[in-house]
Amino acid sequence: MRAITTLSVLVVLTAGRVPPLAAQQAHAWFVALRAVPMAFGTAARAENPEVGELGKLGPAPDLRGALAIGRRFGRWEGAVTGGYGTHGLRGSADDRAVTLEPGYTLVTVAATAAYALVTTGSGTRVALYAGPTVLFWSGEAVPDSRSRVGGTGGVGVVAPIAGRLSLDAHAALGLSPSPIEAEELADLDSSYDTGNLWSRELGVGLRLSF
Repeated sequence: MRAITTLSVLVVLTAGRVPPLAAQQAHAWFVALRAVPMAFGTAARAENPEVGELGKLGPAPDLRGALAIGRRFGRWEGAVTGGYGTHGLRGSADDRAVTLEPGYTLVTVAATAAYALVTTGSGTRVALYAGPTVLFWSGEAVPDSRSRVGGTGGVGVVAPIAGRLSLDAHAALGLSPSPIEAEELADLDSSYDTGNLWSRELGVGLRLSF
């Protein structure tokens, strides 16, 4: 039993030391297309909302599309990713939630660096990544277009399927200033505070190396 446990530990520790396949080394550039379910935290909050008003406001969760292009440098990887999607304006209280459509159109541009913690002989890579993100908000929920600068970070997995085609998946958290301005809510009876907006996403798609 101890031998099996020791062997398992050694496999895990040495998996990341196996070099990528020669075919993968020859095609360091890649392009990836992903579907990204994205959800948000609270963009504006009232501690004691008046009767009939919702205490929490923010973008509603929805499915987005993302396109990335990047290059590998050994265990390191750099990429630029653009995303697009629409999100309703969601208001919630303790006992109810309302989503108004249309709400926001959100365009994102992110520059990330990743480091592969594990690279197997078959070419599967498990990497941590992080970088800055610029978010461009527009739509019915904002009186004018506005941009915010934030950051994102998470873990990604790339697993070969056939030839130069691979499965590309990731899970990430993001943080940026709220797209809602406090003065936009000044006409409401409740007093709202705005701050930072958390986001979380799970993306899956295909990657083509070239």
